[in-house]
Amino acid sequence: MTRMTKAQVIAIHRDLQNSTGGNPDVRDDDMLDNVLAAPFQSRLNHELYLTPQMKAARLCCGFVCDSPMSAGNAKTGIHLMLIFLSLCDVNMHYSADNLRSLVDMLKPSHHLYEDVLSWILDHQFM
Repeated sequence: MTRMTKAQVIAIHRDLQNSTGGNPDVRDDDMLDNVLAAPFQSRLNHELYLTPQMKAARLCCGFVCDSPMSAGNAKTGIHLMLIFLSLCDVNMHYSADNLRSLVDMLKPSHHLYEDVLSWILDHQFM
């Protein structure tokens, strides 16, 4: 399964923050490690997130809920989610309005993972 390195993620975050405005720094290095590892967790040799879509949703939610960066966590989480899906050959189709609806739902909540996963599944095409 495709994984982005921590250095790649930091570079993507910095480029995104520098082009859109905001602090490009990492707020919590250990938290960033945890957020990046979470989609690939397993228990008793069974992956918790089985599909690329599930892993991408978990990655996005980790940035939103755990805020490893100083600023721009939702923006970076969405961007990384879409990059990860592309790297895994999951084709997405969405409009600017669809993307705004995703941004609007990105607030830490009990159902955030399920909401993001549903958005991904609704906007993928084969």
